[in-house]
Amino acid sequence: MTRLTLCLIAVIIAIADAATSKVEDGQLLVNGLPFFTNGIYTGTDTNTDLTRIANLGFNTVLSYSYEAANDDAALKTYLDECQANNLYALVSIKDLYPENSTTDARWRDIVTRFKDHPSVLGWYLNDEYGPKEIPQVAARYKAVKELDPDHITNSVLFENTVIGLYNDTSDLIGTDPYDWRNSSTTTSIHYTLNSITDVVNAYANAPDRSTLCATQMHNRGLYP
Repeated sequence: MTRLTLCLIAVIIAIADAATSKVEDGQLLVNGLPFFTNGIYTGTDTNTDLTRIANLGFNTVLSYSYEAANDDAALKTYLDECQANNLYALVSIKDLYPENSTTDARWRDIVTRFKDHPSVLGWYLNDEYGPKEIPQVAARYKAVKELDPDHITNSVLFENTVIGLYNDTSDLIGTDPYDWRNSSTTTSIHYTLNSITDVVNAYANAPDRSTLCATQMHNRGLYP
């Protein structure tokens, strides 16, 4: 049975060696042990930022700031600082589409260079690409898994009515119910719970898939 992988944990384990991650019987495993992601999306982080994030009880970060910059030194520094703060990183390669010689070389370089870094939990492939983009995301998923079979991939989607179509695109498939700008608190909570239910039900019978929920902790009024 597929289980939701987003949960608070109280035990912090020092990150020393390269981690392996996989989904087995619906459960995310890191180094063979159940792991519950309690994570946060970030931008360009300093070590001070990552220390604050770790001290707040998070165990995973996902930054949008390094994938297309062709700056491997900056990415290595970021991953080193994640490791120093006992944080796992989901490394984003979500913006390296459409597939062409430039984007193909860049994501392959990132995965090849950093797949053995101790803080790498997996690879972020898809941020809200719609059903028309499933073929290219599925192709990327297959190629990433061939290059790095020892780490999971993840995607986050907002179209819950079609979320079951994404089975061949990621190991962790999530929803991001951002509904806290114009709705009442009660309505927003119901929307969030219904979104979680939709994604869990969509993959309940997929033992090699698990699910997550990217809950809102930002001011949606910042969006246009």
